[in-house]
Formats: sequence, C-alpha cells, structure tokens
Amino acid sequence: GYFTPEIVGLVEKLAADLAHGLEVLEVQRQLEQKAEALRLSEQCWQFALDGADEGVWDWDIPSGRVFFSDRLQTMLGYAPGEFSPHVDAWAQRVHPDDLERAQHELTEYFAGHTPHYISEHRLRCKDGTYRWIRDRGKIIERLPDGKPLRMIGTHVDVTERKQAEDALRSSEALTRATFEQAAVGIAHVGLDYRVMRANPRLCEILGYTPQELQQFSFKDLTYPDEMEKSLAHADRALRGECDSYTLEKSYRHKDGSAVPVHLTVS
Repeated sequence: GYFTPEIVGLVEKLAADLAHGLEVLEVQRQLEQKAEALRLSEQCWQFALDGADEGVWDWDIPSGRVFFSDRLQTMLGYAPGEFSPHVDAWAQRVHPDDLERAQHELTEYFAGHTPHYISEHRLRCKDGTYRWIRDRGKIIERLPDGKPLRMIGTHVDVTERKQAEDALRSSEALTRATFEQAAVGIAHVGLDYRVMRANPRLCEILGYTPQELQQFSFKDLTYPDEMEKSLAHADRALRGECDSYTLEKSYRHKDGSAVPVHLTVS
C-alpha cells in the first residue's frame, strides 16, 4: 500500500523510540548487575573484616583521610568510631620512641627504596598502655606523575610475640653472664666430644684460649689410662640410661701437667 511521508516519519520515530527504550533497558540491566556485584563484594569485604583478627586501614594520601576498621579500633580498647578518620589519629598514638622510625619506613617505601611497607611499632591504647603492632601496607593507586594516591593496609597485634622475644633475650643474657662469669669451668661439648664452647674459668684451669680448646675433643685432653672410665660414663648418658653423672679424673694441662678435677656432666 501507499504510506504518506507523515506516516513513514511516525513509524521511523516509533522505531527509534523503541530502539532507544531497549538501550535504556539494557543499560538499566547492566547497572543492576553491577550494583548486585558491588553489594556482594561489600558483603564479602565486611565478612572478611568481621572474621579476621586484623585491623584494616584505607588511606587517601593527599587529603590525609583514613578509613579505620572497627577491629583496628577495638584492638586498642576504643569503640568503633572513636578514631578520627585522619592519618593524625595514627601518628598521635605511635609511641614517641617509635614515631621517627615508623615515618622513615613509610618514607622509604614511598620513595621506592623498599619493596613493601612493614613496620613494627607501639600504639597507645585508650587506657594509656601500649601494644606492639605489625603494620603492613601497599600503594594501590598513584597519580600520573607517580605520587602515591591511595594506600591500604593491616594492623596485627604482636605484643605477645614481642614480650616472648624480650623474655628470651633476657634469658639468653642471663645464661651468657652465668656461663662467662661462673667460678667453675664450663664447656658445651658436641656428641663427638669436641669442645664447642668453653668459659674463661675452664680456659684458665687448662691453660688454653677458647679458640685453642675448640680444636680439641675431651678425648684429646684425657689421659689414656682414664679414657675407658670416662667414655663408659659418657656412653651411658648418650644411651639415655642417665641424665647426668659425676666423676673425678685428671685433664692434661697445656704445659703437660695433670689437672685433677671433679667433673659433672649433663
């Protein structure tokens, strides 16, 4: 049939409107999909924050604004929301003895001198005490000129580990002082009877330096006629038949003389 130009124009307009409507529906559908994906992502993120025993921070570097997770705040005794959302909230709580080092570690990372930002420092709790925190972070956005724009990271409380390390260092220092300053000769001996370490008093008794004694085994320092007795006791200990033993014997002094000793072995 015959269609007037007006009818043709109307049909074309309807077709264009329909196509546009379909495009709008498609865009709307895509937006709804993205919104759902974002919602699921946020749920997963929140689940991770709630379930992990780590504090999380998200720092907008140019503005100084920081998101501090609830766990980051509660591990220091604060209620969620008590931290000001600014980097100063962290800096003001770093122990004065640790602040310069922590800032230096951050500066070194920004400058590309270190591959990761990792810092262990003390943070002040709400009650005024301090907890040791292992702070880790990574730059995830930069400006076109390379300057850092956004950084995220975590806080982990490592106070118990630090206390254990301090206790171990104190124990080692006490053991070392006891070994070095003891009024009796002490040696650490390997399973091959070689001298691994000798204290000053033992060196004085036998006339050797510590380095010289480490060249010997106690077999070398024992007189041949006392060897069988000495090894019999040592073998019993190595077989687990006793935890310690004592005996009287003589060692050969550096000058060749005999040094009678009362020996205790564990």
